[in-house]
Formats: sequence, C-alpha cells, structure tokens
Amino acid sequence: MEQPLANNEITSNRIATELKEWKAREQRFEKLFSPDILKDRAFLKEKLGFYEHLQGKYGRSNAPEEKMMLVILARQQDLLRKEIYPNLWQRLLQRILAPIKQTRMARQEVVASGRNLAELKDSVTKVGFEGLDTKLEQHIRQGQKQFSIPLSYYVNEKQKMDFNLSFAKGADGNYRFEKYQASLIDSSSPNAAKQQVFNAADNVDSRQAQNLLAGRAIQQQSFDVSRGTTTKWIQLDFNDQDPSGNHKVKEFQKNYGFDLQKTLASLGLKESKSAPQQQQLIEALSRGERKQVTLIREGKEVKISIEANPQYKTLNVYDENEKKISLSQAMLGGKQQSLKATEQTAELSEQRSRRNGQSIRA
Repeated sequence: MEQPLANNEITSNRIATELKEWKAREQRFEKLFSPDILKDRAFLKEKLGFYEHLQGKYGRSNAPEEKMMLVILARQQDLLRKEIYPNLWQRLLQRILAPIKQTRMARQEVVASGRNLAELKDSVTKVGFEGLDTKLEQHIRQGQKQFSIPLSYYVNEKQKMDFNLSFAKGADGNYRFEKYQASLIDSSSPNAAKQQVFNAADNVDSRQAQNLLAGRAIQQQSFDVSRGTTTKWIQLDFNDQDPSGNHKVKEFQKNYGFDLQKTLASLGLKESKSAPQQQQLIEALSRGERKQVTLIREGKEVKISIEANPQYKTLNVYDENEKKISLSQAMLGGKQQSLKATEQTAELSEQRSRRNGQSIRA
C-alpha cells in the first residue's frame, strides 16, 4: 500500500489529475461512438473499476483535498454499483469484495511503481546522471503527467554545465526518460552560452554532451543486424541550427577516412609505447576529451595537449600554455606559425576531401 505523503510533498491533487484524464477518455469514446456508450453496462463496469483503483492507490493520502475527494469517490462508487447491479444481494457482494480488490490493486501499484523507478534510474545512469533516486521517487508518487529535474556542476572556475532532464507518463501509466537539455555556460561570456537537447535514444552521455558543446567531436558506435557494429564521429555545427534551436550535427562515417589510431602512431608519443596507455588515450579522445600527452622531440619530453579533429582527419594540438599550434610545429618545434595560417592549411586539406563520407543531420 502506498505510504502517506507529507502535505508539502504533494504539489497537486493527484486524484483530480487522473479523473481529468478519465474525463478526456470519456469524451473521446463519446465522439467515436455515441453518447449512449457512456451508459453502457460494460463501460460503467470499467468506470467503477477505475474508481476502485483510485481508492486503493490513494486511500492512505493525508492531503486534505485528496481525502475529501476520496469521500466523494466512495459515494460515486455506491451510485455506480446501484446502476450496474440492480439486485441488492449482488450489490452487497460487490461492496464486500471492493476493499479486497482495492488492497490487491494497491499492492500491484507498489510493485509497478518500484519497477518503474528502477527502470528510470537505469535510464538516467546510462547517460551519466546518478543519485536521483529520491527525486525520481517523489515525482512518481506525485503522479504528474510530466516532470523535469534540473542539475548543475562546475567544469572549472569559469565554466558550468546545466542540465534539465525531462520525463513523461505514457499511456500505460509508466514514466519514461525522454530527453535532457545540456547548457555550457562561461562566466566570462554568459550571453554566449551553448545548449543542445539530446534525446534518450541519441546515445550521448552527460560528459560527451559537455565535450560536444565545447566544440569537440565524439565517436559513436551502433549495432545493426545487417551491418553489424558501425562507428562514426559526430560534432555540433554551431553555424547551423534547426527550427527548434538545436545545432545540426555533422557526421563523419568510417569511409570518410579518419583513423585515430594511425594518426596517433605517427606522432611517436611516449604513451604509445605502452599498449594499455595507448588504449586509454584512444578511448579518451573518442569520448571527445582533450588529453595531455608527452611528445619525444630531439630526445626531450615535451608536454602537449591533443584532441580529435575528424573533419580535417588530424588532431588539434595545444602547447603547454593551451595555445593552439600546428601538428607539424609540435613535431618539429621552432617558431610558432600563426593560427590563421594553420587554419588555412587545414581548410585546403578539408576541401580536397570534402563530402567523402561526411553528412549533416538535424
């Protein structure tokens, strides 16, 4: 049986919400068939069963308005029984059996609610959101048709990630995790915040969302029965948005020609000498991370940071001061080339291979 809720835990009358949904259902049936369908004995039995379900589900509520509605609901059940069962003995039998049915339905509701909570917890954990058990349970018990949970964390002293997770109740009465909005906010330019909505089916977790909003690319894997496991790189296009305000997504399929492992091997990094370290580096770059590595140059160790750049089939390289430099400069050293010249070289390279496997999706 459902546990009593404190008054401050109930933000709306849950019984009224479900009765409104039932009323909308009646109106749909009336339009589909005729007004007489609402007086049909079979339909009235369904209505009585629904009222008994509400009585069992919320019978222990201590919210004043819900307690009052339960009294009215009990009276409505008596009226329905008189209409459905004109025989007095049948009516008495139904009244005796009602509490037993309500207890059974209440137990079933507890089991279903617990199963739904576990499913939601699993869904949000898969995309990197943990510790939401209490909030999810409270929202489920409140019975809202839709609800959202806001979350925030700091990336560094200047940057913050805001998330808003959205949930909705389906026709079967179970809640589902639908999507989340991710926003990357920089205190130095708060009006230039970048945001994107990711659906639950997009297979993008919270850390990957942060990396995408930071302008980096991530690698995704998908499985198809006919094609097996396929991989692709995706990156947000901040110069193009769909009508809803979401940035369009640039895709780079395997046949586009970017091979992260071969590109790393050409650098001769210290981390590449250890198979486990090299694998960890590949996995981190595939998630869209920027990683510090050790470059061996003229017998000396030089610290640089790298990130994957599948569009130009290369790596973005940053020196120890996090200033962007060219890959050739990182390898050879010497006077730094200007960033403008580096970008022009990369653009020419990209133009030669343009559209060889690249696609854009909304």
